Amino acid sequence: MCAVCDELGEDNTHLFFVCSNNMLCRQRIGLWSPLMAAFDTNANFPTNVFAILQHLDQQQKQVFSVTLWSIRKHRNNKVWNNFTEIAQAICDHAGSLLTSWRNTQIIRHPIP
Repeated sequence: MCAVCDELGEDNTHLFFVCSNNMLCRQRIGLWSPLMAAFDTNANFPTNVFAILQHLDQQQKQVFSVTLWSIRKHRNNKVWNNFTEIAQAICDHAGSLLTSWRNTQIIRHPIP
C-alpha cells in the first residue's frame, strides 16, 4: 500500500511516476511532457530514470533530481512523522534545495 495515496502497491515507479498525490508536483516542475514521453510503463524504475535523463538538458536534470529527492522526503515524513505536505510545499522544498546547491557551486567554483 502506498504511504502517500493509500492506493496500489508502493514501489519507486508508483511513488515517483504514478502516485496521484504526487502528480501535481510532477506537473508543477514543468517537465511533465518530457517525463511522460520517456516513461515506459513496462520498464523498471532505474531504466525509466535513465531514459528520462537522456531527454533532459542540464538544468532540467537538476530540477528532476531534486524533485525526486523531495518526493521521497515527503513520503518518509508521512511514514515516520505522520506529516503530510501539499504538492506546492514539496515543489518549494525542491526549489530551495536546488537554489542552495547552485549557490554553493558558485562559492566553491567562482567564475573568473
